Amino acid sequence: MSLVITLKDSPGAPGRSSPTIICDVCEEEIKTAGEGMYEWVSEAEVDGRGRATVYFAHTGDCSWESKRRGRSSSIPLVALPAYLLRNLGCSLEESEESADNMGKPL
Repeated sequence: MSLVITLKDSPGAPGRSSPTIICDVCEEEIKTAGEGMYEWVSEAEVDGRGRATVYFAHTGDCSWESKRRGRSSSIPLVALPAYLLRNLGCSLEESEESADNMGKPL
């Protein structure tokens, strides 16, 4: 699973730590949710606790290569935040408020 922290420059905040998703096929950043998928091997890779490793791939050639490697299940990356928020019992508003407050003095 290639979810990493990278240092990115943004207006007024050079070198800010930023969660970034890297394609497990080409090893390049997936820059927008619309250009990526998250994928896993259905039942074959599920461990004894009902968990499977998640992989990320760009749509198109990278996703086809990922499927060739046996990752049979996939969902557009744009859906991942909604699933995570639901599973964590968190609303979008709570998440955005927390993110907006990061780095502000207490």
